[in-house]
Order: sequence, then structure tokens, then C-alpha cells
Amino acid sequence: MSYRITVVCLGNICRSPIAEAVLCDRILRAGLEHEVIVDSAGTGDWHLGHPADPRALTTLETHDYRLDHRARQIDPSWLSGIDLILAMDMANFQDLQVMQRQARSASEIRMLRAFDPALAGRHEPSTELEVPDPYEGGDAEFVRVLHMIESAADGLIEHLGRTLVRDGGPTVTHMSTPSNPHEPGPQESNTAPPGWYAAPDGTRQQRYWSGNSWGEALRPASPTGLVLWAPDGSPVSPKSRLVVLLLAIFLGAFGVHSFYVGKVGVGLGQLAITILTCGIFGWIWPLVDVILVAVGTYRDSDGRLVLNWES
Repeated sequence: MSYRITVVCLGNICRSPIAEAVLCDRILRAGLEHEVIVDSAGTGDWHLGHPADPRALTTLETHDYRLDHRARQIDPSWLSGIDLILAMDMANFQDLQVMQRQARSASEIRMLRAFDPALAGRHEPSTELEVPDPYEGGDAEFVRVLHMIESAADGLIEHLGRTLVRDGGPTVTHMSTPSNPHEPGPQESNTAPPGWYAAPDGTRQQRYWSGNSWGEALRPASPTGLVLWAPDGSPVSPKSRLVVLLLAIFLGAFGVHSFYVGKVGVGLGQLAITILTCGIFGWIWPLVDVILVAVGTYRDSDGRLVLNWES
């Protein structure tokens, strides 16, 4: 059975098609074309059926890559057939985590640049591992994105070379959580080796699989220790709670902490109050925000709770 990889960005016309083309090229060079299948998709539906962005196609052609592509939107039901999902940025990663929870899937979700040897040791997920969206940029930005993807692709191929068995397919094929929580073991075509997998009870935790049965040991689903989910099940903000708190304390009267989390209108309002009152009342609003951050109820511009002390 082939090992399937899906690269995901926002609209599936810029970053993920470039990554699909690069990975297909690297897989062919490594002689893994019969063992690994690569495709791409987006989390949004704005460009469904459209070809890749002309700038992306030009960048690929200039660097001797070929791509025949039409944009798609990933669906949670697809996850049961995907082994590895590669996210381009934090927003993609968190959207995919939501889908994974909905589908109760054990597909592995990683950030593409986590495989870049130059970025080894970075926390994942992290803004440091993002591939920036070049859509609003020029040709140079697309070339920069291509080089980022190439570096990560080389590292990913090395990883696949260590984890795939040339004559027998993947050492770990895709595993999905059983539809019946009492049914033992991950459901798959081959026997799963011992390791940590999505808990069969549907909670946002991982349970240890001995190779024959589920153990009692549990651990958070995020190996980095970052909180990925708010108590209501919604994804949390990728912004640092510590940074927001410090900015609110020292520069809150100027709205800097609000700008940091994308709340531009709020930040301008705080700045205006400070200027119009000569700073007399400029501290009141930020003080409220400091309290909200401290108790864990402060939200970013997308309404996501800012909970992680590090990003």
C-alpha cells in the first residue's frame, strides 16, 4: 500500500502546489514513486477548480519543475486515507487539527518546514516553521517560498528513506481510530508497531499501543506541550500569551498588544484615547486587557483564546 502525503495551504494555488511539485520531483529522484503518493489541497474554497497562480507556475517552470494542477479544498472525510498531512502555517495546522478531531483520524499532521535540517529542534507547531503566503507579493517572494520548500523537501525525503521499507511499502501505513471505541487497536492494513496514537475514545489525547492492545498510559496530543484546544474545543491562538501580557503592561496605552494579535481597530482606539486624554485615561483599557490575559480569557482578532505562554 502506498504512503500518501497531502500538502495543505490556504487556497491551494500558491504554496501547496509548489510543494507538491517539489516533493514529486524529489520522490522520483529517490526512487520512491511506487511507494509514496503526493497531492495538495487548501483549507478554503475560494479557488476551487482553478489552476495554480501564474506566478507559482512561472517559478516552477523556471526551476525545471512540472505541475498539472487544479485547486481542491480538503475535507475531513479525506483524512482516513492520508498518512502524513503537511501544513504550511499555523492557521493551516490548527484548521487541520479541527478536521482531525471531527474525523477521529490518526493521520500525522506536521508543519512542512519541521523537516528542514536547518530548523531542527524548533517547537512544532510554531510561527518559526511557517512558509509565508506569497500571494500578495511579487516574483521574488515566490522564489523565496520555493527555496524554503526545497530545503524542507530534502529533509522529508531523508525522513521517508528511514521510515519506508523499499520492498514492502511503509513500515507504518495509515491508521484511523476505530469507529467502535471498544474495538482493540488502530484500524489499518498492516499491524501497527508499538507507539503513541490518537486515543480510541475520541479525546484530544494519545494512548500507548503495545502492538497488541491499548495501554493505560495517556499523554497530551501535542508533543510540544503547547495547548492546541480551548476548553470549548476551538483552536487557540498561535500568539504568545507572555508577549501579549508584557506589551499590554508596558505599551498597552499605545495599543501595541492589540496590534500584535491583529486587533488593529482596537489598537487604534486605545492609541486615540491616550492621545486625546494626554495619557490620563489611556491606561484603563489596557489594564482590563492585562486582567483578561492573566486569567486566560483574552482573544485575538479571530476570536481565538491566547493561552500559550510561548508561541
